Amino acid sequence: MIKRATRQTIHITAALAALWLTACGGGGGGDGAAAPIAGGPPPAPAPAPGPAPAPAPVAGTTLITGDTQAAANQSYGVNAAGAGPVTITLPATAGLAVGDTVSVTGVSAAAWQIAQNAGQTILTGAIGGNPAVTGNVLPGTTWTPSTIAATPWHSVAMNPAGDVVLATNIRGAVGTVPSNVHISTDGGATFANSADLPVDQAWIQADMSADGQRMVAIAFGGGMWVSTNKGVNWTQVSGGAAVNLAARDFESVTMSDDGQRITAVIMNGPVVSSANGGTTWVVGTSAGAALTKPWRSVDSSPDGLNLVAVSQAVTGANGQVYTSADGGATWTLRPVTVTTAGAAITESGWYRTRMSRVGNVIAIAANSTFAGGSGASTMYISRDLGATWTASGATGGDFTGIAMDETGTVIGATSSNGTAGSVQLSTDGGTTFQPLTVPGATNFRQIAMDRFGAAMAVVTGTFTTTSGQLFTSIGNRTTTGTTGALAGGDTGESLQLRHEGNGVFSVTGSTGSFTPR
Repeated sequence: MIKRATRQTIHITAALAALWLTACGGGGGGDGAAAPIAGGPPPAPAPAPGPAPAPAPVAGTTLITGDTQAAANQSYGVNAAGAGPVTITLPATAGLAVGDTVSVTGVSAAAWQIAQNAGQTILTGAIGGNPAVTGNVLPGTTWTPSTIAATPWHSVAMNPAGDVVLATNIRGAVGTVPSNVHISTDGGATFANSADLPVDQAWIQADMSADGQRMVAIAFGGGMWVSTNKGVNWTQVSGGAAVNLAARDFESVTMSDDGQRITAVIMNGPVVSSANGGTTWVVGTSAGAALTKPWRSVDSSPDGLNLVAVSQAVTGANGQVYTSADGGATWTLRPVTVTTAGAAITESGWYRTRMSRVGNVIAIAANSTFAGGSGASTMYISRDLGATWTASGATGGDFTGIAMDETGTVIGATSSNGTAGSVQLSTDGGTTFQPLTVPGATNFRQIAMDRFGAAMAVVTGTFTTTSGQLFTSIGNRTTTGTTGALAGGDTGESLQLRHEGNGVFSVTGSTGSFTPR
């Protein structure tokens, strides 16, 4: 969560709507021109209209004639003499607060464009006519494979802005890529290994703070490591005398936006939580006793206080769903029983869960292949933090991953279905899902999404045995970083942008057509 003590308003209005004066051809009412006198000379022809006056600048607007670095509290009108394009570069992220605005309008005939700094991107979903904007595509339409060699991927995570991506692989007996945590700071365009981590651990999952500065990674049959500098350096977490975090069968981990609250679940072990970045730990309890289960997945709200955790089925015991409202100290059982076609259905082999950043939406998914139990391996949705549940419209079963946008309106899901697998996307909160085509990919392992539902990543492969690939997709947004831009601005066209935090801008209004790059 991004908190600021002060807020500044930025108006980078790089062009203004042209105010053209039109010629008046006569008054109204009874003020028409007098009729010519009979036999007299014909009236003289009306003089040709002169050139239209230049648009009047809006008060407070600075007209610019060349490339400009935008500054706070300024309004710009592009008034260059040549063909352009004139480039207006967004303000540096470090000087912006959430809610700061940027607006640009063209005054002259010169073309203009918005350029980005490193780590910045522009959400283009609100551009008029979208998605029929030149170069714009819907999220999940096109996918780009990473350049990393095929390996058994196991997890992928994305920060809210979508510029930082973490992916973990577990090599086992196949592939040539050592098991590691692979880090991208450009939205998945390029990745680097975490050189400070031991290789060939069973890196099963990783998560990060909202800005990607703090990270946590866990290994199945290994330990937990944390980083405070975007993965450049890592430190193993001991857990102290009260909580043993060495050589544990970690399954899943989640981190709050500020990187201070961390909660992890251990297969046939406890739920462990830290409120200070991993310095000290507590074991979660339910009804006064330590909560030990065959845990599979955990997720949290941005502040790390609300949590959901799911366990798989074992012989003689169904899988269960628990929630916590105090950062993992205490937990409450949430039975999952819904009525479909008149019959009560209770799933038992829970494998994945996800919680929305705002609101009270939780999604849980079953997988009878990997998490045991009975049932149709379906996905269920709660909109009241687990009090009640409804069946989703996702199909196929054996789900391996869930991703959500900020409100839980856009939900992505991956499934394995043996070896075929699928990727599905819902834009109505899980009521209906549509398949996404990822060319040449099968056996999907997990999916991640930014908080806008505009950037996604999926990984494929099976734990230690089947190699796969990492794919990224963006839509309704520009490419992250200095290669991204919003081009095509012309005379009379305008853009209004709002800073959403972490270098992400959204288009809140526009006239004309633009080309995202």
